[in-house]
Amino acid sequence: QATAITQHVSTDGGVTFTQREAGGNVPINEAVDGPGDSVSVVTNADGRGGLFQAVPLAGGPATGIAVLDAARPYNGAVGLDGANPVVTYGTALGDQVRLRRYTGTGDINLATNWSAPVEIGYASYPRLAGGPRGLFLLGGDAAGGLFVRRFDGTTFAGIDYDYCKG
Repeated sequence: QATAITQHVSTDGGVTFTQREAGGNVPINEAVDGPGDSVSVVTNADGRGGLFQAVPLAGGPATGIAVLDAARPYNGAVGLDGANPVVTYGTALGDQVRLRRYTGTGDINLATNWSAPVEIGYASYPRLAGGPRGLFLLGGDAAGGLFVRRFDGTTFAGIDYDYCKG
């Protein structure tokens, strides 16, 4: 499957742009700025599984594609825990979600340089967001409500905020 990620650069506030430059090659579900001078991209419903690719912003192609979860290809989400990306993927039915975290060493686009999968449990349509207070997971619970959990460096532990349905 070929899905080209390209960039067009403007140095004059958007008046003109450079020619198309090749970047990555995965269908984008979510992306986050970083780490470093790259964009981290994850997929949704790709036949190869849950994919990750860091695409360089300086131009040139990415080094490869990391298949982070062949069994859970749905609703990929990505966020940064400091300088290291954290990725979640879930199942089509049942919304059972796992996370993986880049270890910080080696090629980021090789799955062997990521942590082993960590089970999170039920989280419908999970999304990640980070900022000065850390990295957070927003997801739906089995009762139809929403919750927010903070990343503790290993997993998304206890519920920080619980929003009940109705």
